Amino acid sequence: MSSHGHSHSVPRPRPGEQLEWMLNFCREHRMRRTQALRELLRYLLKHDLPISWAALSREPEILAICDPSSVFRVLVKLEEIGLVRRMGSPARSYFFKLQVPGEHHDYLICTDCGAIGQLDMECPVEKLEKRITAETGYRELYHELDFFGVCPGCQRRV
Repeated sequence: MSSHGHSHSVPRPRPGEQLEWMLNFCREHRMRRTQALRELLRYLLKHDLPISWAALSREPEILAICDPSSVFRVLVKLEEIGLVRRMGSPARSYFFKLQVPGEHHDYLICTDCGAIGQLDMECPVEKLEKRITAETGYRELYHELDFFGVCPGCQRRV
């Protein structure tokens, strides 16, 4: 995981131009503009929640054009250039989420079943991020915030 998300200085692409922006971003980072890359990005753009590599590999539109190992290789490369974020734990399954400039989400991850849900409340770290920028002189600060715990469904099974 060498690259962590986009800096705030990267311009946010307009909704209708996101796919083309991402394909250009990939080309700038020496990724070939393949049908597999296009379909993976298109799928991730349509689905807001993180998805596991296994589930993504089974999607009919993805399965029709590439095998699961190719899906994983493309996801890892997208993670390396900061366009995709890998989440979860190796003990369960990794989940992948598209990183769109100007968009930020925090997540809840169940330590029992591995389910990932988006935290739908104001991010508690954004004010701290601004303070850190002001006090340290760091620029283009960002964060990734995940909370881990046991989901209500797993609590009922105990």
